[in-house]
Amino acid sequence: PLSTVLQAETAVGAFDSASEMLRHPVPDAMYRTVGGLRYLRARGQYHLATDRVLAAISDFQECRKLAMRWSLDLPTLIPWRGDLAEANLRLGNSAVARELARQQYDGAISTDHYSRGAALRVLAHTGHPSERAKLLSQAAEHFRRSGDRIELTRTLQTLEQHRRPGDPRVPLRHHPERRFTAGAAHPMAAVPASGHSNGHRTSGAPRAADPAAAL
Repeated sequence: PLSTVLQAETAVGAFDSASEMLRHPVPDAMYRTVGGLRYLRARGQYHLATDRVLAAISDFQECRKLAMRWSLDLPTLIPWRGDLAEANLRLGNSAVARELARQQYDGAISTDHYSRGAALRVLAHTGHPSERAKLLSQAAEHFRRSGDRIELTRTLQTLEQHRRPGDPRVPLRHHPERRFTAGAAHPMAAVPASGHSNGHRTSGAPRAADPAAAL
């Protein structure tokens, strides 16, 4: 599917190829299907990765609108809250990002490791600095369980960037291969510890047992 190829090109930093794909129009009827939702999300991820944050937010908000209209608002299907949270974090909207991430974590089923990992990664950037390394490690473990090697590697890179002296090292159950296969840094790597943009970018309460509950 077009959305899968677009996501893959974006994930490995092949932005020229992804941009070429987006130049080709898609039929309006596609936006009335689940495939259309996935295409909107993939396009939003491309926009976010190429610093068009407002365009990304527009695509993610359209995903939200359509998913709710069709009663398909399930993180397993379209985890738009995590995407929108990352975009808002890039703009410095930490409170909005935090709430969206909490909603995604609470709404994801226990086996939806991708959605939970994405939520925890945002929460790591919006919570107390003392919790950052632990939450990023938990996010990495979820990505490992999901089988998403690219997000796992990127999360581990972010963990190393934000680890402070004395922070505990929380080992993964299996030590992952750390070679980075993508050509561009993950958008989250551009977010300083405060959760605000670096100045060059333009673009329900959790249960006590949940990792997010400590925030």
